[in-house]
Amino acid sequence: MKIPTNETATKSMACATHFEMMPAQLLIVAGFCLGWFTLWKTRQVGREGIWGRAIVGIVINGVLLVGVVLVAVKIAQRLSQ
Repeated sequence: MKIPTNETATKSMACATHFEMMPAQLLIVAGFCLGWFTLWKTRQVGREGIWGRAIVGIVINGVLLVGVVLVAVKIAQRLSQ
């Protein structure tokens, strides 16, 4: 039986972590897109009660999206070494 080296174990853990987080990443992107869609639709419906919530949702999802991208870049850099 072959015991995996530390490098192999790190790569497999990074891939497993990435796939485990994929549903969360999709929800973040969906929330960001739906926030923009809501802002776009307020022209037809009106801003009352919607504008602030849409802005807050876009900001929160935007921050989370930047965090996900930074983590993905860090993982890619680590795997390329």
